[in-house]
Amino acid sequence: MRGVETASGRRAQRASELNADRGADGLASKGESIDKLRELDLRFVPGAKPGDRESLFERVNGTPFAERRKSTDKSGKRHEFRYLNGVPPNKMRFDLEANFLECREKRPNGKERCLSRIANLPIDDG
Repeated sequence: MRGVETASGRRAQRASELNADRGADGLASKGESIDKLRELDLRFVPGAKPGDRESLFERVNGTPFAERRKSTDKSGKRHEFRYLNGVPPNKMRFDLEANFLECREKRPNGKERCLSRIANLPIDDG
């Protein structure tokens, strides 16, 4: 178990040296941050907001290949998921690819929220 803790500790140290959180905000979805995280073999899932990543959302909105899934849980919350693998996260770096995930939630009381992320983890129905 010590080996696992040491390896985990080294990764955490490298991430802290980057001053980046693997689940960080939209700033971490910039090309330089993604390059560094990949160099360190770290997984990333930063936020991606339409206002910050306009070209990403244009690509996702403009393709018929984005997958969509809907579900309703026992409490009546409706979820709509949309995802697309292999999309450039910004217009400056077409050599980078990330996987896009969006989750829209509507509660029975009418409240809605939408969360979107990019990741270097594959996204599928499984």
